[in-house]
Amino acid sequence: MSIRSDKVRLTLRKAVSEIISYEHNFNVLVSVSDIDMSPDLSNAKIYISILGDDNSKFNEWKANLESKLQSDKNFRQLWNQFNNFETSEVELEWSSDEASRVVGGKILNEYGLSNKFIIGGSADLAASTKQIISDNTFGSNNFGGNSIEFGIREHAMGGIVNGLALHSNLIPYGSTFLVFSDYMRPSMRLASLMNVNSLFIFTHDSIYLGEDGPTHQPIEHLMSLRLIPNLDVIRPSNSMELIHSYRYALEKRDNPKSIILSRQDMKFFDNDVSYKDFQTGAYEFMPGKDITLVATGSELELAVEISKNLKDLSVQIISAPILNKISKEKIESLNLNQNIFTLELGRSTGWDSYIENITRSFSIDSFGESAPIEDLTEKYNFSAEKISDEIRSLLN
Repeated sequence: MSIRSDKVRLTLRKAVSEIISYEHNFNVLVSVSDIDMSPDLSNAKIYISILGDDNSKFNEWKANLESKLQSDKNFRQLWNQFNNFETSEVELEWSSDEASRVVGGKILNEYGLSNKFIIGGSADLAASTKQIISDNTFGSNNFGGNSIEFGIREHAMGGIVNGLALHSNLIPYGSTFLVFSDYMRPSMRLASLMNVNSLFIFTHDSIYLGEDGPTHQPIEHLMSLRLIPNLDVIRPSNSMELIHSYRYALEKRDNPKSIILSRQDMKFFDNDVSYKDFQTGAYEFMPGKDITLVATGSELELAVEISKNLKDLSVQIISAPILNKISKEKIESLNLNQNIFTLELGRSTGWDSYIENITRSFSIDSFGESAPIEDLTEKYNFSAEKISDEIRSLLN
């Protein structure tokens, strides 16, 4: 009986579906959802699903929207921001030696003033990361807030940021110390897999955070994040690179980004690198024909000091704020010299996958220690004088 009943049910479903698709004149989706048969198959109860409604309501809403967009400038601006984040770079003037986390926080605030759909916060470290866009805190009594207090929950923060990015056109971000990216890696990997516009901002990016010691000093983290496909890892110097970093991270919506910032003050450079060159991952900061120094973030300052020590040599300096975005064609266009030296306060492993024929990578391949920056510089032989001497010995 059950086989026969199933055959009758299937025949009825097919017949009624054909009648519906051929006969109905409604602007709705109508389908057969279920059929109940009597035991003797003499009666059938057919359930119909109707999804949608007459198009007149949608057309009315659309007409009202068009009218509102035409008549209300503020609403039109918000609508455009929500659907397509397009912005010119913020106008922020500074010329002081400051930590990139501090300047970065100011830049984020400027963007937050002009775009109401940027939302985020930190894992209970807002006072340290400086990545706060307002005092308007999101909560059960304030759904309009754009500042989120995630609590000491780095893993949960990463998941929430991804959820916000997937749910709507909001531009979500989360911030914490770089060493704690370990807890967020699953979410960062998933963001890369899903091509969502999650933004992860990490501060305290090297052993130069000082006395907090090796539990807080990132070593392998920079290169480890660069290994995640489709994740742009941005480590800017204290220059126009900072403004470009936030514009790039907020404006480019088809993959996740990570901005890496310093705890310590960095020397300010009044360079005029274009946004176009920045997006390629690297550019020539200083021309030279004898040797090439490639640096990221705070080590750009170190490269400049080394070039001053090597006065008898013509030193080319390449700044690589988005190292894992550099293409082979870009490397060729930079016309690097035969002797290439890289500078970064992190693991050396991986540099040769971006730049070939490196003479020496100056890096840190062991855990840090709790000490003032000056003592750490000496212990790990990362001063301009010691590196300059090492370069001379390698060239002779």
